[in-house]
Amino acid sequence: MYRKRNRVCTEMEVNNATDNSECWPVYMHEFISSLKVLPVPDLAGIVNVPEDKICKSIPQIRITGAEIKASYLLDHSYVPEVDVSTDNLGIWNSKHRSTQTTTFYIKGCDFGGEGDCEYVVRKRRHNHVNAKPLGSVRKVVWTLFKSGGIAFRSLISYRIAEGAEVVLTAHGNARTLKQIYTRTYPSALRRMKELRRTLPPREVLPAMVAEQGSLPGLSITQVLPRNKTQLYSMSRSKIDRSRRRRGGSTDTLMEELLKLSEHAVVESDLISSLEGSVEDPLMTSPHKDSPISSNLAEAAIGVGNVVQQTNSSRAMSLSEFQSQLVDRLSIAPSERRWEIREKINYELEVLFAQSIAARAEECFDESVRGSVMEQLRRWTNWTRKIVT
Repeated sequence: MYRKRNRVCTEMEVNNATDNSECWPVYMHEFISSLKVLPVPDLAGIVNVPEDKICKSIPQIRITGAEIKASYLLDHSYVPEVDVSTDNLGIWNSKHRSTQTTTFYIKGCDFGGEGDCEYVVRKRRHNHVNAKPLGSVRKVVWTLFKSGGIAFRSLISYRIAEGAEVVLTAHGNARTLKQIYTRTYPSALRRMKELRRTLPPREVLPAMVAEQGSLPGLSITQVLPRNKTQLYSMSRSKIDRSRRRRGGSTDTLMEELLKLSEHAVVESDLISSLEGSVEDPLMTSPHKDSPISSNLAEAAIGVGNVVQQTNSSRAMSLSEFQSQLVDRLSIAPSERRWEIREKINYELEVLFAQSIAARAEECFDESVRGSVMEQLRRWTNWTRKIVT
């Protein structure tokens, strides 16, 4: 059931509505694909927009065979910016056809706003990969960011040709179309991961149901976990490392070293994670049944001695960590030190990449990550030319 103020829209009424105007008011019956005709003042809030012309949830589009040109205005105080490209029409992209993204920088004086204020407008063009005929279902998502990079409003513009249809695809490995693929909102996935840090999978769904409000037209199938399998199969790597059970065979060298400097590690936990290691990992080979990885056994010199020399019930300062690390490295034979340093540098690069990937998941959706990586490649090549 979908609510809008005192008006209640049932799912049947929404599906039977000709233009879904009760829950998703059409802002204009036009397909906006050019910046020249984009109502930037409306997106920036300079022009007063009636409340009943703003969507407070993602529009659910019905393809009936008739031609559709419609644009919907979304307020990001209700709809997370990461969800704006996710609708009920399934998969838009494929391996060979991805979203095209263009970014515009606009001065406020260009459209009657404050002259010293600069707005960022991002344009994302979608061409549905499963539409028949090809190119008959298109979508352009315009998002305006105010100062500080905060998304304010978005305009979602559709153009659906007469007689167009979208071929339904099954979800994952499903053998029948009983499980039609419906993409879960990115904000819902993020919330699942947050709840999984403290709750078992069976308690996540009731918690998310309790959190849902009564916004008009809210798609229950996209704001909640698809099923229990989606929760149970969520990768453990997505869960905050500090919440996991410490120790284990998957811990890397830098994770073990960082435990000594950043956390008050319980000595028994650290010792259990190093069970099977020998006193001097560099001089002898680790046991076959050792739960620690070979790079940890070779590079973490005297970790057991570190536990004995430092009080594991308190946190270690950065200077103490540095001195202890120098001591451990100095014990190693000179011909092996370069190898240890290379492995430590590699572990640092892995941790840095994991940190950037986590931030990218929060800041960028799937449609723009490719362009971000392309920009990073250009920076890398440019830096390489300077060095050479």
